[in-house]
Amino acid sequence: YDNFRLMGEHTILNMTNGKGEKHTIVCHPQSNTEFLSPIAFKTNNYAMYCVIGTFLVGRDRSGKLIGGIDLSRLLELNPHCSVQFSIGEAGGMVYLENGTAVAPCRMFGARDFETGALVKCAPSPGSLVDCACYAFEGDRGWFLMTLRNGATLTNWCIVLNSEGEIINWTSAPAGSDGWLGEIHGNCTYDASLMTPTKAGIVQVEIKNKEFTVLKIANTEGFVDAQTRLLSGNEWEIYAVKPDGIMRLDFI
Repeated sequence: YDNFRLMGEHTILNMTNGKGEKHTIVCHPQSNTEFLSPIAFKTNNYAMYCVIGTFLVGRDRSGKLIGGIDLSRLLELNPHCSVQFSIGEAGGMVYLENGTAVAPCRMFGARDFETGALVKCAPSPGSLVDCACYAFEGDRGWFLMTLRNGATLTNWCIVLNSEGEIINWTSAPAGSDGWLGEIHGNCTYDASLMTPTKAGIVQVEIKNKEFTVLKIANTEGFVDAQTRLLSGNEWEIYAVKPDGIMRLDFI
C-alpha cells in the first residue's frame, strides 16, 4: 500500500498494483470492498476528506457528502502551489506549499466546513524540506516542518490555537533521539501530540503556554522512531510497523 487511514470500522488504502495502476480501496468487515479512482485522502472517526479538482470535500461513513470548501481562489493567488490539508475530530487546516515555502492557510470545521481564522505563521529560517500537520483536537493544532539552512536540517513544531495564533514553538535537529527528531508518524490524542520514539511513546502537551513532555509507561519495545501512530476510538492508538499493526489502549 502507498497510504492508509482508519475511519470507524472502515480501512481506506491507496495501493499500486503490479501493473503500476493506482486505486483507492475502501474495506469494511461486513460489506464488499469498494474500488475508487485514486485520490489523496485523510480521515477522522466521522468522515473521509479529499481534494477533488479545486474542492476539498468530506463524505461521512455512508458516503453522503457533508460539505466542501472551494479552493480555486487560493490556487489562483498561488498558481505554483499544491493544496495540503490535515484533519482532526473537531476541525482541520488547509495550507499551500510549493516545495520551498508554506503559504498562509485557513482552519475549517470538520463537520460544518465553516472556514475559520487565517493562520499567522512565523517566519521560516530556511527552505522547506518537508512538513506535517496534526490538527485539530480541543483548541489547538500542531504544525511540524523540516527546514534546511545550509547543510543543517532542523525540525520545527508550531502549536496554534483556534484563532490561528501561535501558542508556542520549538525546534530540534532532524534525526535526533527526542520527540521532535521525526515529524511523521505522530497522532493527536485529546489536545496532546503523541510521538513514537525508540524509548517508547511520548505525550507532548502545552500547559500554561509551555511544552511538557511525558513518556508513556510500558510502551518501550512496542514502537520506535519509524513507527506510525494512528488515533482510533476513545482511549485507543494504533501503532503501525512493517511487521504488523498493534492496538494500544490507554485507560
